[in-house]
Amino acid sequence: MPGQGDDGTGLKARPVGPRRRWLARRSGTHAPDQRRNGALPPGWLSAPRVAGACLGAWLLCHAATLIAPAAVADDASSRPASALLCPVTGQPADRGICARFRGRFVYFASDAARQQFEREPARFAEQVQTQWTADPLLRVQVRCPVTGEPARGTVYEGCGDDAVFFASEEARRKWLADPAAYRDRLERECYTFQTGCATCGNPINPAAVKTVDGRALYFCCTGCPMGFERDREKHLRAVDAQIASNKAEWERRSAARAVGAPASQPATRPAAAPTPP
Repeated sequence: MPGQGDDGTGLKARPVGPRRRWLARRSGTHAPDQRRNGALPPGWLSAPRVAGACLGAWLLCHAATLIAPAAVADDASSRPASALLCPVTGQPADRGICARFRGRFVYFASDAARQQFEREPARFAEQVQTQWTADPLLRVQVRCPVTGEPARGTVYEGCGDDAVFFASEEARRKWLADPAAYRDRLERECYTFQTGCATCGNPINPAAVKTVDGRALYFCCTGCPMGFERDREKHLRAVDAQIASNKAEWERRSAARAVGAPASQPATRPAAAPTPP
């Protein structure tokens, strides 16, 4: 047909010389007449080019896996493995800055972070749980050092590691008047290494106590002792294992503190279990 080129486009195809083929290979394209004809330049699917493409695709797919471990390792090496993180800022927490939440202490990086938490505590509940998981209780103060009665989680003096809990405001005032008079009793009689309910494992309530075979066992509520009796031997073994484990870890950490362990190491603090309203 008049005016139609050899390739059916209406344009006459120009011959492709050696220099145009070389430029096409170098730029990763092909000559115009080859595009029109659907042909690829010689060597376009050569083994080195295919291998390079496969390697590039593999690196793109695995880049995150290759880089992430190094980043995590660098972050972990920048602070002690036992450091606690502030639930508000994510920075290392200071045990001297704390607040009470659901019967336990929460530690913060600054007073500003503590104040923000106290305005919206529920907003940071997940981060708080992460901090508690990294710093489990090893012993619980269950008795008031002044009266010997069950300690209340809402009546205390001090913060964090130095906190002491009392049965009443009057007991707290007596402690403040002469703490040395009650310090020995506090250490000898007021703590238990049983931190979980003897039946279900939930945090213990110091007021929910029952004497079993001459020893005090603690529960989370008044209903759990009935469940305990259904399989007494099984529950006793679990309680004994928990006490032995907590006591061993307490002694290890106490020895570490005595020789100057890092301040960021989780301290096994005396903390009263939450008391139901």
